[in-house]
Amino acid sequence: MKNIKIINLNFDMRTKIIMLICIVIAICIIAYSFYTICIKLGRVEDIGEKNIEYYLSAKEYQITFDVTVNSNKNSNTYSVVEKANLLEEIYEYTINDKFQICINPSEIKIFKTNIDYEYITSNQNEYIHNNFISFSSIIKMVNKINEKALNGNIKRVEINENIIYKIEVEEEYIKKIKRIEIIMSKNDEEIQEIKMYDLDNKEMYFITIYNFVVKK
Repeated sequence: MKNIKIINLNFDMRTKIIMLICIVIAICIIAYSFYTICIKLGRVEDIGEKNIEYYLSAKEYQITFDVTVNSNKNSNTYSVVEKANLLEEIYEYTINDKFQICINPSEIKIFKTNIDYEYITSNQNEYIHNNFISFSSIIKMVNKINEKALNGNIKRVEINENIIYKIEVEEEYIKKIKRIEIIMSKNDEEIQEIKMYDLDNKEMYFITIYNFVVKK
């Protein structure tokens, strides 16, 4: 008959306490890793990243940007703050902190800050809604392309660290514009720049966006 050896491991109280602490720490690390990977990241995916649809589906927003207008003779840059509520058709533009345009369905107000000048009109035809200075024009253009109400196409291209959305139309929607490029960062998918090209494919407007807040 073979001898069976029984090994009895006896630990003193100090060793038991150290082992217990190590087990507790291991459980905490596993629990934190599970929370980070399965729960926290899951919530980010549920919210959705700031992709192009995040901006194009906006109903209310505020943007701060610089726009450079290129002509045959020179280029001029303007600082613009745009506030828009597409549901109520209310648009406000502040240009170079001095010149303001306020538009609602019943009237248009144009005035200069600190200068005794104000112009009010109810004639909507005096203002072109589909204009380069408003991001709402791009939203409306894309919607019309998707609805087949406007002949055009949209392409997504990745170049280096950028994602570029190229929007091209066969007929004018924004005045004198044939092609638009929306440049976004791959890292955070924030819109960085917008370029607009005229009917001869020359860059007519160059927009640098500093802050874009979607409110609704």
